[in-house]
Amino acid sequence: MKKKEGGQKMKRKTLEGHDAVEYARNNNLLLKKWADPTEPYRDELPLREAEAVCLEDPGLIFIEIDLAEEKK
Repeated sequence: MKKKEGGQKMKRKTLEGHDAVEYARNNNLLLKKWADPTEPYRDELPLREAEAVCLEDPGLIFIEIDLAEEKK
């Protein structure tokens, strides 16, 4: 769990699949992809790539959101 200034732990939420893609699209964010037999874990996955992967296997795509950021 990430810590914010002052040492407090920030709560995080993970969105997966189509929910993650939609959130990233609406907030102009990059996504993450779990490792699979053809490719290792990836950070900073562009939206178009994530959409293509999501069509094949939505469970591979995710995004982690700080709950404090979500409320803004």
